[in-house]
This record gives sequence, C-alpha cells and structure tokens, in this order.
Amino acid sequence: MADNNGITGLAIQYAVAIVVGSAVIGVLIHISIRMEREHEINIAIKEAKKIANIAEIMYVAGDEGSVQKIKTKFPKGIREVVYGSKNKDLSNRYYILTEWNDKRIFYSNVSFCGNGKEYAIIDSNCREVILSLVIKEGKRYVEIMGR
Repeated sequence: MADNNGITGLAIQYAVAIVVGSAVIGVLIHISIRMEREHEINIAIKEAKKIANIAEIMYVAGDEGSVQKIKTKFPKGIREVVYGSKNKDLSNRYYILTEWNDKRIFYSNVSFCGNGKEYAIIDSNCREVILSLVIKEGKRYVEIMGR
C-alpha cells in the first residue's frame, strides 16, 4: 500500500500559500489606495487653506474692491471645494469634497461668497482663483471666482 499523504499534503500547502499571499497582496493594495487618497486630501487642504489665509488678510486689511489672484493646483481626486454657504450663518465655512465622497469641513474668520451667489465652487480643473473684497448689505465678504 502506497503512502499518498505527501502528495495531498503538498497540494494543501500550495493552496494555503496562495490564499495567504492573495490576502497580503489585497491588504497592500488597499493600504496603497488609502495612502494615495490621504495624500490627495492633504494637498487639497493645503491649497484650500492657502486661499482662506489670503482671504483673511484681505478681509482684515484690504479695501473694498481689492483683488488678489492665486494660482492653484487641486488633485484630480477632488470633486470640489466650496467656500461659503446658502445659510448666511455659515458664510465663513469652506469644505473639500472628494470623488470618493469624503468631506472635510473648515471654518475661517472670513465671510465668503461667490460670483453673484452666497457660495463659490472650485473644481479640480481650476488653475487660478480670483479673490475680491466686496461689501454686501453692509457686511464685508471675500468673493471667490475660479478660472
């Protein structure tokens, strides 16, 4: 009688090795995607805060009609950055929305508005933002327009 345990045991070892290897590869792919997304969000936060910081300087020290142009480069994974809100009490809010529906909200000392709207939307294709200090209904706003 022949001993076939070595033959079947080897096949089981190969199967276990393939399953474990596949799981490790899957985890590594998942981690790399998360790291890439987090990197894109960090770049977007830096760009959005750059705009907000310049807006704060304009808001505090600028005269009505002051204009500032800022070069921007948002990552492709960013769907939009919104400054201001339809709700007047949240006009100092800005947020970043990603393609994978992650939303990061920030607040500033500045009241934001868009070109004729209560809010401004900047998408990832925007390469230049124009900030201008305006007064609406006796209140100072920094109007944001993306190009």
